[in-house]
Amino acid sequence: MAKAKKKKGLSDSKLHTLKKEPKKLNAFEMHVNRRKFNVVGMKLKTEKGLPGISRSRAIKKRKETLLQEYKWKNKKNNFVDRRIGEKNSAMTVEDKIMARFTAERVKLHSKKSIFNLGEGEELTHRGETLTEIEKYDDPKSDDEFDDEQDGKLDADFVGEAHFGGGMFKKVDEEPKSRRDLIDQLIAESKKRKAEKQKEREETLNLTEKLDSDWKELLPLVTCAKKTDKDSEVDIKKDKKSASYDILSKQLKFEARGKPLDRLKSEEEIAKEEKEKLEALEKERLDRMLGESKQTTVKHRSADDLDDGFQLDDQSDFFLSYDKEGVPLVSNDSDFGKTNGSILKKKTKEDENMEEDEVSEDEEEDESEEEDEEDENCEDAEDVEGSTVAEEEDKKKDQESSAEDSDESDHLSDLKDSDESEDEPDQQEKRKKTKGKKIIENVSECKARKDSEADMKEGNQVAETENLSQLPFVFDIPDDYDTFENLIGHSDCTTQGIILERMIKCNHPSLNNSNKDKLDTLFTYLLQHLEDSTCEVSPEVNCFKILDTISPFMYDLAQWNADSCSSAMVTVMNEKYKEFLKRSKVYPGLDTLIFIKLVSLLFSTSDYRHKVATPTLLFMQQMLASCRIANSVDLSIGLFISTLVLEFTSFSKRYVPEVVHFIRGVLRLCHPKDSKHPIYLPFRTQDIEKFNLICTKTCSVSKLTAKDLVVEDNSDEFKVRASSLALHILSELCDLLGDKNGSILIFEPFLELLDSKSFSSCLEDSVKSVVEKIKTIQSKGLDKLVLERKRPKPLKLYEPRIEEIYSLKRNKPMGKEKQERAKLQHKIKREMKGALREIRRDSTFLAKLKFKEIQKSDIERHRKVREILGSVAQQTGEVRKLRKKK
Repeated sequence: MAKAKKKKGLSDSKLHTLKKEPKKLNAFEMHVNRRKFNVVGMKLKTEKGLPGISRSRAIKKRKETLLQEYKWKNKKNNFVDRRIGEKNSAMTVEDKIMARFTAERVKLHSKKSIFNLGEGEELTHRGETLTEIEKYDDPKSDDEFDDEQDGKLDADFVGEAHFGGGMFKKVDEEPKSRRDLIDQLIAESKKRKAEKQKEREETLNLTEKLDSDWKELLPLVTCAKKTDKDSEVDIKKDKKSASYDILSKQLKFEARGKPLDRLKSEEEIAKEEKEKLEALEKERLDRMLGESKQTTVKHRSADDLDDGFQLDDQSDFFLSYDKEGVPLVSNDSDFGKTNGSILKKKTKEDENMEEDEVSEDEEEDESEEEDEEDENCEDAEDVEGSTVAEEEDKKKDQESSAEDSDESDHLSDLKDSDESEDEPDQQEKRKKTKGKKIIENVSECKARKDSEADMKEGNQVAETENLSQLPFVFDIPDDYDTFENLIGHSDCTTQGIILERMIKCNHPSLNNSNKDKLDTLFTYLLQHLEDSTCEVSPEVNCFKILDTISPFMYDLAQWNADSCSSAMVTVMNEKYKEFLKRSKVYPGLDTLIFIKLVSLLFSTSDYRHKVATPTLLFMQQMLASCRIANSVDLSIGLFISTLVLEFTSFSKRYVPEVVHFIRGVLRLCHPKDSKHPIYLPFRTQDIEKFNLICTKTCSVSKLTAKDLVVEDNSDEFKVRASSLALHILSELCDLLGDKNGSILIFEPFLELLDSKSFSSCLEDSVKSVVEKIKTIQSKGLDKLVLERKRPKPLKLYEPRIEEIYSLKRNKPMGKEKQERAKLQHKIKREMKGALREIRRDSTFLAKLKFKEIQKSDIERHRKVREILGSVAQQTGEVRKLRKKK
């Protein structure tokens, strides 16, 4: 019986039609924006709006995003899926796997194998490493088999493997599988290789034994056959081949070269040097004008090598040879000298080594290791030789400098005028009068010179013996007493060598902790300099010690500028406090030596410096307040004036205290009753006790360090002081002559520079200073002038532009203005939209918070009602019980 078909009614067809028809919008839910003017064919998106639908969409979106964030606001136990590509629906599963795999590999490479070139990676094939997969290839070399066998299999093995079996085969033996046969084949090949290796080792041992026996017998054979003529010929050959042997040995034991940058041309090198010098000059000028930028301290990694510090460049020494193979050594630099000594040592060592290395054969691995050991030994010997040679050269230099310093002036900064020549008439008179005395004293001078030469030779011998006993390695002591015992009782040359070796052994590049040690060494040197000033002697050894240790202190200050500058500031603060106790008396050598040290260690041309600026102000205060009572005070004042000149030589600053002091010194050259006024700190009672009026004609000489300690009222000292004052005045004219007010500064000096008041030997210097002041005076003053009015420009009429009226709101404008207006319009619109969204978000959150508060209030009221009801029920029960009682 067939199944009856189901009849569809009208309702089903009506339902399908209703589903197909779009849902009609309610007119009350629609918002229409009416326009003032209807434009035909112009349609806008904002004509009709559905605020209800858009509001519901916005609420739904906020529930999905903002509401979820609000729920998880103060919770930290949420799970965040950070897998790569998990939230990206465009990526397939394979793309996600590949992206995650590459990320893991990159992470592994960045952490562990930064410098690995891929040797540690194990390649796999189907889950197994290639080392685990057995390969049965057996590539043979020519040494592993003889010519007879030719690498073939044994006859027994072939007969058994290929032609075995049959009726002649033993029944007891089981048939071998292919695996067993291959194992047997491998075992036999390994056995043959082991036998070959054993034979090879035996032959090598026998050859080595024969070589050693031949070396022992060789001298006997050569001595028996050689004659005197042959020996002479061999000596000549050795001399000829010595240069070649030297060259070959040096090339053999030379350190391996490291890959460096490409060689630059001469133009590139010159350009780099020029740019470097220009940058340094620009930095100096910026610091002078006070426009230096503060450099931010960069992050220092754990493997930082402190390359930001500026170290002294040392020119490398390049080894070269002439046509005959003899090494060329430069005599200009000390480095060349040291290399020369190294070369001499090498030639001796190489000649000794030639006899041992004549019959040695080059082996594969063992010979390479021996060569490397020999190279290391030779390098170590070369380093020791170079250090010894450097020390010997520095001894000679320091001895010569010490002798020069003994004979010459210790105050190099006391600038004196050019040596004026005497007039020819006066010279002739002096020759006639003093000729006899000179002849009489010739013998005495010769005797003195001979005795002094003997003394110097004896001192040099003693010094060389002491220096040869000094150790090459020095550690920085933990306390100052041991440092003073080490360095205090030795002479200046020995101190310099000890300090040099101490700094080399504790160089910052060797260990990071050496910086702290060098800071302590800097403080020790400051204290050592302080102690040297306390031992006052006619020779004034403190300036010799300063000349010796100042280069080392400069290097220490360059390596760690902050700590050294702070130490120097503390020292100067102590000296300033001591000066304030007696502010009208010049300080002693302990203060002057540190002021000189500041000029040597730090930059004095900066607009504001941590050490140099306060020191300059300290010197100005001394010149302005200290009184001059004797020759020592005058020498100290002139010394401070030269230091101020040194401080201001680059920046060309005007220091009025120096000008005022030099004016007072020149006033001392005039008698008390002269019309020239006397200004403080100079006083009339001081002029009565001490002045610079000369009674004799003396030759011009320089001020010495002895004048800073020993009082001297002789005419020679007065000439020296007057000459130095005139020279300082000349330097001031050169320094400040370009300034506008220089006439007002130097014009009062013309009255004091009367040649009659000065000695005859100072006439030339007085005339030169007067000429300089007159040239400054001839320039005149630049008077102040009102700024000229600028000429009025001609009136330029703007072009008359008639605007074309159009219904568009946008005015015609240029391309750039149009783009700017568009961007401003977009920014304004986006800003309004963002503010609108923020307001809606805040209202949404406010409603949520209000609902939470309302819900909590309802719950609280319910609980309160329950509690009150239970309390009322309990009170009712209590009352019932009371009534029953």
